[in-house]
Amino acid sequence: MPKTKVAKPTYDEAASLAALAKVGKVLAKPARPGHLETFSLSNLKLADLCKTYAQVKPYLDIALPLIAKVPAYGPQIVLALTLLMRIADSSCPVPTKA
Repeated sequence: MPKTKVAKPTYDEAASLAALAKVGKVLAKPARPGHLETFSLSNLKLADLCKTYAQVKPYLDIALPLIAKVPAYGPQIVLALTLLMRIADSSCPVPTKA
C-alpha cells in the first residue's frame, strides 16, 4: 500500500503573532472604561462575554497553528482552546462571512 503524504498546515508566523497581540489588547481592556474590577463570576454577563469572544475569535483562529508548534504542550493547548471555542460558538454564535 503506497504511503500518502499528509500536507502540514501552513501558517504565517507574523500574522499569528500579531493576532495573539490583538487578543491580549482586547482582553486587557476593562469591561467599563475607567473602572478597575476584579474578576468575579457574579458580575459576569453572557452578553459581555459573547461580545468579547466575537472580538477575539478571528485572532484565535489565526493564532492556533502557531500555538500548535509550542514544544510538548502546543497540541494539547490547541485542543483545549478548540473545545472552549466550540462551547462559546454554541453559546454565542458568531456570524460567519459569506
